[in-house]
Amino acid sequence: MINNSKSNNDKLALLLLIMSIFITACSTGPAKTTETYRSLNVETSKKDRQQYFLLDQKGRVVSRGYGNNGKLSFSLDRLYNPGNQCFKVVDRQRKVFGKLEAINLSVLPEFRKTESELKQINASLRSLQSQSTRNKRALNNSKQQLASNRAYKNGSCILPKQRYLAPKPATKCSSEYQCKQEGGAICYSMTFGSTGCSIAASELNISGMLTSPFCGATAAKLAKQKYGLGDAVADAIIGGIEDEAKSTWDQGNWFGALFLGAIAVGGKYLQAESCTDNFIKKHYLPLANWKQRKAYIEREPHTAIRQCKTSLASIEQYPSKQKNINRKLTSLHEKKKLLETRYNQLKLSASPVQHCKR
Repeated sequence: MINNSKSNNDKLALLLLIMSIFITACSTGPAKTTETYRSLNVETSKKDRQQYFLLDQKGRVVSRGYGNNGKLSFSLDRLYNPGNQCFKVVDRQRKVFGKLEAINLSVLPEFRKTESELKQINASLRSLQSQSTRNKRALNNSKQQLASNRAYKNGSCILPKQRYLAPKPATKCSSEYQCKQEGGAICYSMTFGSTGCSIAASELNISGMLTSPFCGATAAKLAKQKYGLGDAVADAIIGGIEDEAKSTWDQGNWFGALFLGAIAVGGKYLQAESCTDNFIKKHYLPLANWKQRKAYIEREPHTAIRQCKTSLASIEQYPSKQKNINRKLTSLHEKKKLLETRYNQLKLSASPVQHCKR
């Protein structure tokens, strides 16, 4: 009886020993859990070969991993943003693995934040360096402009004297509009006869004397009296006789020369247009050029002193601008150095996983 009792006790002890070994072998309780900027690493049983899932707070799969020789690793995409949420590790049956029910990923967010701040600082550094280069270029340009600016004298800007202006040229026309009307009336009447003025009004897109019923007579009078083109031209305009007009081309006078280039090309419209253009060039263009020159000469001293003041201000402001840029560069370089140190630490570190606060 005593032997049977002892035998039963031995069997019970053996059974408990086997259960203990089995539980120990199959236990999935993590001994150590760490995270890096690229992975979540869990120490587990060496015999564990199961697949596990890292889930976010909404139950979405973030990563998958298999037990392998006592290690379980979940890869993390460096672009993934875990945010401020809790994660958990589960098996295929969605049972929580060990105590990893509410854990917080802190290394990856800090790594991404540090990396983003480094990119921003590098961009700011490039921008400031470009600005410094532009300021240096502007300084050199301002110095060159001052060297050639006649308003700059002995470190100051003084309004220079106005340059010499040639006398106003004497021309038959006082405006381009007047010249186009009178030249158009003469040239188109010479080419088209009695319909010349109306054609000129349409082609040149002006009215005035060209739309007057007395345009032809006025053109003949202007050609003879004002522009000195001779009786033959005036008669040709009044009579509208092409033969008489053509005879003037061989007389060697100026008006005939207006037509010679156009005739070679051919076409009455081209003849009249070329004649009008040359008429304007002869009787108004010298005055137009003089007016343009006069405006420039009157404006130039004021332009010179304005440019002088702008260049001088740019030179005077350069030191303070560059000092401000250098101060910002120094501050950014200091911040960059600290961030790079932390960035490298995060790349090499393996921090214990923190549990979410409830």
